[in-house]
Amino acid sequence: RLHDVAAPAPAKKEHRKSPLAGLKLNLEPKTPADLLPALAMLKGLYEDGKERIGKLNVREKDLKAQYETKKAEHDHRIEAVEAKFKNHTLSAEWRTNETRDENRLWNYWERVRERQHKQY
Repeated sequence: RLHDVAAPAPAKKEHRKSPLAGLKLNLEPKTPADLLPALAMLKGLYEDGKERIGKLNVREKDLKAQYETKKAEHDHRIEAVEAKFKNHTLSAEWRTNETRDENRLWNYWERVRERQHKQY
């Protein structure tokens, strides 16, 4: 019975059209004038790249400033916990919990900053 079932016909190979099909491009430029469209495209691409890099630099600077603010807040909180512990208004167990929680949050922000910088 297996021989009675016809094997599926091999799929016809599809020919892809070139994205350049239909465009009138001079692939063998003879004069500098033939290269002007390509030059204009490359200059535009270069300017776009410069603009994008400038925006990325501004963004990196802002994110770095935010990170430094978070670092200062973290340091202040840790100092406040230690000061309360030293003047005996905070128990050792509470100090441990507060410090652990604050360090866990700080580790999160450090990883955020690492990812931001990798994207830069």
